Amino acid sequence: MNTQIMFGCAIFSISSLAFAQSPPANDNCSNASEIYLGTTAFTTIDATTDGIAHPECTTSSDGGQTAYDVWYSYTVGASGTLAISTCNSVDYDSDIVAYLGDDCNNLTLLGCNDDGTGCSGYSSHLEVDVYFGERITIRVGSYKDTTTPGGGDIVLTLHDANGDSITAPENDDYTDAVSISEGDWHFTTDGATTDGDNHASCEVSGDGGETAHDIWYRYLAPASGTITLSTCDQANYDTDLVLYEDTGSALVLVACQDDTTGCGGYTSTLEAVVDAGNEYLFRVGGWSDGFSGTGILSVSLDAAAVTWIGSDGGSWFNQANWSSGVVPTAAVDIVISGHVDINQSGAVANSVTVQNGGELTLSTTSSSLTTLNLTVEAGGNLNWQGGTINVSGGSIDVAQDLNIGCVNEATLIAKESYVYVAGELTVCEDGTLISTSWIFAEGLTNLGTIDIASVNSEIGYIWVFGDYNQFSSGTIIIDLNGTETAGADYDYIAANGSTYSIGTLKVRSHNGFQPSNGDVFTVFDTTSATHDSSFSVVEPTSFNAGISFIQSSTSDGVSISAFVTPI
Repeated sequence: MNTQIMFGCAIFSISSLAFAQSPPANDNCSNASEIYLGTTAFTTIDATTDGIAHPECTTSSDGGQTAYDVWYSYTVGASGTLAISTCNSVDYDSDIVAYLGDDCNNLTLLGCNDDGTGCSGYSSHLEVDVYFGERITIRVGSYKDTTTPGGGDIVLTLHDANGDSITAPENDDYTDAVSISEGDWHFTTDGATTDGDNHASCEVSGDGGETAHDIWYRYLAPASGTITLSTCDQANYDTDLVLYEDTGSALVLVACQDDTTGCGGYTSTLEAVVDAGNEYLFRVGGWSDGFSGTGILSVSLDAAAVTWIGSDGGSWFNQANWSSGVVPTAAVDIVISGHVDINQSGAVANSVTVQNGGELTLSTTSSSLTTLNLTVEAGGNLNWQGGTINVSGGSIDVAQDLNIGCVNEATLIAKESYVYVAGELTVCEDGTLISTSWIFAEGLTNLGTIDIASVNSEIGYIWVFGDYNQFSSGTIIIDLNGTETAGADYDYIAANGSTYSIGTLKVRSHNGFQPSNGDVFTVFDTTSATHDSSFSVVEPTSFNAGISFIQSSTSDGVSISAFVTPI
């Protein structure tokens, strides 16, 4: 049928005309819709394809691509096996992909399925193991771009190791409260019951002081101070927060909060004073019955510094050695005037200050300390016998020489950090410096390995405000991800003192980058220094066969140019 419709001077011809439609709201990963256990209707009609192909998911030569995809985000309320299914519930040939995480630029593939066993119409069924508090990104689309999009229902179910269905979060009841510390915690109250009391003092807008569909967390205060709990602008429903002290025989109400000024969507922020060594319960729920959803609970502590009170050589991990009576967490500032031994992995703090007469020892190769700021004052000592110190995003300030890996294997991770050393910084043969940083020292000597690596393993640089000397056993690793700008497209190191560089320059491909013949990269900038040497070996790694690099060394530094031999 061909029909002509005239409006004024315009003639519109309609012949089985399909009007352009808007794509689904969750067409792109960045606009993923929140999804819960149960059945959710969806459509991929008019969806585009923005997800990448996964060769390991290839079915019938489709290249592993999931076409015309739409996206969902799921918060795991209980550990188990998550089944994601369009089996017998869609009208087209579907694909399902599941990822760990919700950062669209940093997703980890968990699994994929095109045609589920026993599923008609080439519909799909996928099962993946998931763990409490994780965020799972779900991608639903078509077998390939020649497949007509469609729609139907996607069904999510969760079951335990025995195959029994899980419908409520594992911290649904206060007796099953999950222990947490400071940080951001993804949560869901979907399927949660209400087991906490109503509190008249917490009543808002006639809700009777109820906190409905509640879940529970347990917290041991690592120091005395002010704790802040917040879902402010971080939840998709009207939240309630309640804080209790657990005395062992009763839960004592400390504070509660429903709607906080400045927080959208009736979300909440609660502040209260806590005492070191006391246990508290956090209750997260909704304004009244019927209000549930997902979000992030942020926990922060503004606390007084904690001091070492243990005997010399005592373990960091013995709670009795700290003035708080609690092993420090990442929120706590630490002051050390005695001798402390980190004799295993897992030591954390917001900051660590080793005062005059104090000593901090990392005594094993498995020892580790993660802190934003490590300061060793004059008269203090860092006795680094092995293990790892991580000050990424912060600083290390040492009023002495700093030796890495001179006794046993040791690593300093200082990504996007400041490194201050009053004397010499030496990376010994068993030492590794993983860093993008500004290094202030009399000199940096590399006998081991320096790996220029930024947060999330992105491109970066090291600036040495002092001398740089690399000897025959030393290796420096730089990554190439492009040709345009040093520090943005490829790694480099710079110095403003005298420089001497032999040993190995290892060149790695980043994100699969492959240079073209003649591409030039200035990897060692000595325009503010004196330089008259070159690396003994330039070693390419993870590049295509036939790619090598030719080194050019001048007083301004070292550059490498790509040489591509046809294979």
